Amino acid sequence: MRMLYYIPDQPVFTVRKMPNCFEGGYSMGEFVLWLFAVAIICFVLYLVIRAAVRDGILAAEQRKHPDSRPDSIANVTCPHCGKQYEANAPYCPRCGHPKP
Repeated sequence: MRMLYYIPDQPVFTVRKMPNCFEGGYSMGEFVLWLFAVAIICFVLYLVIRAAVRDGILAAEQRKHPDSRPDSIANVTCPHCGKQYEANAPYCPRCGHPKP
């Protein structure tokens, strides 16, 4: 990219070529853009690692305590209304029929 510069010692404007990224010099805007891109990549990498660690911790906790999972609760079907409810309930929460 060519720009005109005024040099006080000379009476006319002179044309100087600005350095670009292909010639080894970076402008401040390019540097900020690269810095921003690197920051975004690092943040995404941080989120991926954090999610993987969290999933690993949860899987380890489930292996330690397999009975503490909420999906391991047994259900019973009410013979009166047909609704399923927890096996440790003394009666059906929908119709009040006692557990058989």
